[in-house]
Amino acid sequence: MDPKERIPKSCVKETNGFSMVEILVAVVLIGILSTVGGVYILGSIARQNLISTTEGVANLLQRGRSEAASRSDTWVGVKFTNSEAFSFIDSDEDGIFDSGEIKLMTYTFKDNVRIVNGCGNNAIDASARPYIYFDGQGFCGTLASLGNFTEKEWQVFLYNSRVETAQQAREVEALVNGLIEVIKPGQSGNVSTNPMQANKSGSLCASP
Repeated sequence: MDPKERIPKSCVKETNGFSMVEILVAVVLIGILSTVGGVYILGSIARQNLISTTEGVANLLQRGRSEAASRSDTWVGVKFTNSEAFSFIDSDEDGIFDSGEIKLMTYTFKDNVRIVNGCGNNAIDASARPYIYFDGQGFCGTLASLGNFTEKEWQVFLYNSRVETAQQAREVEALVNGLIEVIKPGQSGNVSTNPMQANKSGSLCASP
């Protein structure tokens, strides 16, 4: 007798694969997990870009201050745009980056990182007031006119346009004595200005 014939058919379990419902449930779960994972990864990249840019700006300012102190008789400026910042030797001491003046270092902001413009009297505005200066003693200030250096503290607020919340904005301070500090979300800085917050339009600015 064939051994297969000894096994009753009722004891043999037939397998027909997955049902359509099971396949649909699996596809939905995979889609949900992919979406959640993608959002988390993009958020992590955005935060890392913001942190990296903040540290890069702080390093640029620190090196600009060191360069000014080493030269002692020439002011070093740092100019900001909405996509980069660079230090330069202001050879004619007029408070403006002119054609022919030497760039010392350029830092390009990471993807989607921008300056928050118009955030208080001490804040850098990339379009209207884009300069920070360091004199030969390493002090921070502004050149309001030719050769007229005024000691002044400055702030640069940075945010990532993928994470448009005040809680994610970071600040770099340049104090009058030339000390450069990075202020993380939730921390209080030394420069007198109100905390960052979102206005009704959703853009970022400091309270008036």
